[in-house]
Amino acid sequence: SDRRNVARGIPYQRWHISKDGNYYKIKLDSLNEELYESTKTSNGNYLFTWIPKTDKGNAAQWNIYKAGGSTFFIKNVKYGHCLMAKGGSWISAYGGCDGEKYEWKLEGC
Repeated sequence: SDRRNVARGIPYQRWHISKDGNYYKIKLDSLNEELYESTKTSNGNYLFTWIPKTDKGNAAQWNIYKAGGSTFFIKNVKYGHCLMAKGGSWISAYGGCDGEKYEWKLEGC
């Protein structure tokens, strides 16, 4: 398959965030695959990584802004949804972008 589901709780994964014009790209280091938000939905839009054959455009671009303290919101440019880890291991994208469930801690490597 050309795409993979994104989940948390998997053994340590390193993600690389890089500037892309006014936005950011997020790639899974081990596979060099971009994170993007899809139109596939089931209680939030699915997130996948993509084997870079074609450009996913602004579905693979993200705004990253301070939430408070040392946490950040990560918001998709195309859909305006934020990354959210909603119980279990599944990571999806939802509107709202409010509260701790949308906050992420970013660490340098």
